[in-house]
Amino acid sequence: DDDRQQEQQQQRCAENDDDAATAMDGGKIGNSTFQSATTTTATMPRLSPSFTNIRNTSTAKNLTLLNLWGCHNLTDAAALRMTNLTRLRSLCVSECHRLTDKFVTGVTESLNQLLHLQLRYLRRITDASLEYISHRMSGLYSLDVSFCTKLTVGGLARLLTEKCSSLSELRLYSCRQLDVEGGSLMMMNNGGGGGGRNNNGGNNGHGGVGGGRRFVQALRSLRGRSILSLLDLRECQHHEPFARDDVFLDGMAGLGFDETLHGLFVRPARWNGEVMRQLVANLSDAGGT
Repeated sequence: DDDRQQEQQQQRCAENDDDAATAMDGGKIGNSTFQSATTTTATMPRLSPSFTNIRNTSTAKNLTLLNLWGCHNLTDAAALRMTNLTRLRSLCVSECHRLTDKFVTGVTESLNQLLHLQLRYLRRITDASLEYISHRMSGLYSLDVSFCTKLTVGGLARLLTEKCSSLSELRLYSCRQLDVEGGSLMMMNNGGGGGGRNNNGGNNGHGGVGGGRRFVQALRSLRGRSILSLLDLRECQHHEPFARDDVFLDGMAGLGFDETLHGLFVRPARWNGEVMRQLVANLSDAGGT
């Protein structure tokens, strides 16, 4: 009965969206399953994480979006099986908990044309992944490394500097190790800068300067060359409750960002010649011209 229900649901999905392949048990997908794709994916621009009959990625050259969220059996070797996905523009491997810096290294080599990359909950990746992304993915437009607990403020500040001409969205939700606004309210009241302002020296956290100021410094150093329009720093704190770091907040405001939610900073989208050329190239490639 369960098999019959799954079959019926897959049929309904196929009827509702001819461009996407969907099924139920995405968490079971591993390297061997990923390597075994059906020929039907040859004309599908999108592939969901739960598609159970993948036979050969060589038949999926037209894929532009690949969502493997929650495929817990996926390992670093999967990057080697993506080399034929030359039209892929968006890759999601969030909650694929076995993946490490080695996977990201492979992806930056084989899929350096990506525009969108989601690496949420990959708790094994480090600043090394950010370095490879910075140096090899020249057109990356959005990056999601939320819940990646081994990344540092320094590594992310360098990413903002080196990817200033293409990176428009950076999502760092719940990267608490960044301690964006520094120490807790109690620590602030005990000599951490008084009056709700975190002004003392030292490293981020524990009543010292928060990591957010490093982001402001990195963006200021670019003198308007950064096209960043969304910076998600929600829940990036060690301590609750904490006093707001007015120096950090004023710095973000001076750069044109509005805090639409607590820790979510946005400003009007910015375009430059490089981004426009990349967009035209992607549209031409997608159209087969």
